[in-house]
Amino acid sequence: VLDHKASDPNDEMMAALGVPWVARRAIRGTKRTVHIEHDGDVWDETTVTKFRTMEDHFDLSGGSLVKISPVDKSSYTTTTIQSGSVVTAVDFGSEGKSQVITRRLDGARYVVLNELRIGSRVLKVRSVFNRIDERVGG
Repeated sequence: VLDHKASDPNDEMMAALGVPWVARRAIRGTKRTVHIEHDGDVWDETTVTKFRTMEDHFDLSGGSLVKISPVDKSSYTTTTIQSGSVVTAVDFGSEGKSQVITRRLDGARYVVLNELRIGSRVLKVRSVFNRIDERVGG
């Protein structure tokens, strides 16, 4: 579950990615839960908010995948490698715009570092999730 106090605000980055103000306002402070399944070279991540559920799949063997942005429905290419972290480099297909997202499990915490470059502007957001035990009765 997202720890809002330990995480950076992401409003400026969402604006730069084209998320409308109304959506950014609604998202701010809302509960966000990430479910992770990792098996060999496969990392599946499901992010759940009260507004939507997003699923993402990562190939940790270093292959590239073409994905569709949930924000503006544009396509982008992502390459994922694993080196103690899951690092995703996003190529938006436009000069001067790139994104690197580093995910790592750190004990009972899941830390996501998101760096967005647009021209000479660099936006960085750190999101920290605390592990919860969802097993019933145990």
